[in-house]
Amino acid sequence: MAATTVAATATDLVAYVNTLLELSVELPVESKKVDAGAAVAAVAPLAEKLLAHDAETDVEGAFRLLFDLVRVLPTAAAAKEARALLAVVLGKADEKAVLRLRIASTLFNKSAALPDVRFDVLVKVIAFASATGNTDLVASYFDDVEALFAATALSAEQRRALYVAIADALQAADAEAGKSLKVVQFLEKYLATFTADAADIASGKAVAVRATTLVLQHPVASFVARVDLLSSPVVTTTLKGDQLLELLEIVSTKTLGEFAAFRASAGAAFFEAHALRADELEATLRLFTLCSLPAGFAEIPYATVAAALAIEEDAVEQWIVKAITSGLVSAKVDQLKRTVVISRTLQRSFGAAQWQDVHAKLQLYQKNVASVLEVVRSARRAHQQK
Repeated sequence: MAATTVAATATDLVAYVNTLLELSVELPVESKKVDAGAAVAAVAPLAEKLLAHDAETDVEGAFRLLFDLVRVLPTAAAAKEARALLAVVLGKADEKAVLRLRIASTLFNKSAALPDVRFDVLVKVIAFASATGNTDLVASYFDDVEALFAATALSAEQRRALYVAIADALQAADAEAGKSLKVVQFLEKYLATFTADAADIASGKAVAVRATTLVLQHPVASFVARVDLLSSPVVTTTLKGDQLLELLEIVSTKTLGEFAAFRASAGAAFFEAHALRADELEATLRLFTLCSLPAGFAEIPYATVAAALAIEEDAVEQWIVKAITSGLVSAKVDQLKRTVVISRTLQRSFGAAQWQDVHAKLQLYQKNVASVLEVVRSARRAHQQK
């Protein structure tokens, strides 16, 4: 900002505040010569009085001018003043909470040149919005929060604090937020900031437990969204030997029989301690077992499906419908022949067995194409011989 512009902004701010508060702000020099530092020093102490004024549009205008002057101060002074003003703006969770959030958001938008301040503002804005029941007003920041900062602007510790702040706000805003997976997604982002050999990996245990518990509380939605906590070194390292990790491995990769054995050994107390419903997890394992049945054009008898799911044949159609509506499989049921054709499934994992299945399907496709081409060639030869 040019010197003349700074002087004009400073003069406008002082005049604006004097008019708004019906005061006569005293400056160390005449107002027409005032600089940014002098104007900030004179007006900043009046921040709480400004916030109490009923003319909210005018109040926001005054703070915009004030923030414009703060950001042209020397870096250290600008950071100090910005944080001091932020403390005042978000200092009370009163009936002016929405106004306070709007003003703090303005400070966030004007602090791009001060990434540490910008980070502090965003974290405090999220916490304040959550505490005052206004998370929806700041939710637009969440969708692409990384884009709000330069790639190297934030440390790993800052990113972790930001992701947890967002997860906390989302979960506090809606007791069912875990079902939307937004909470899990930000906890996953947190866990992804650690490498396998990170010296501070143990510090991520609490979030690892929290994320794992949420996934186990909403296993189908997590699976459909391709949440893969088993690939996180924080989860596998800090929860090693923990029954919670054992259950996650069973739900993610193993069978209904293995879940039944775990359920018997862990006991009801384990599930209650983690707010998990054993019956729902058992039902989930049945749905996931359907995903492991052969997909293609083969007809699978009801008896085969019933044996795999440990259910009666009369319940097969009910479970197929559940799997279809959950987005886990695409399938057709032939009630007369009592068979199922599964055309598509979501793979719980993709390893050697899945590659072999792909290879077999490609060979079958190649064989079918070759047969079609041979029919075409034969028809062409027959036509040419006429």
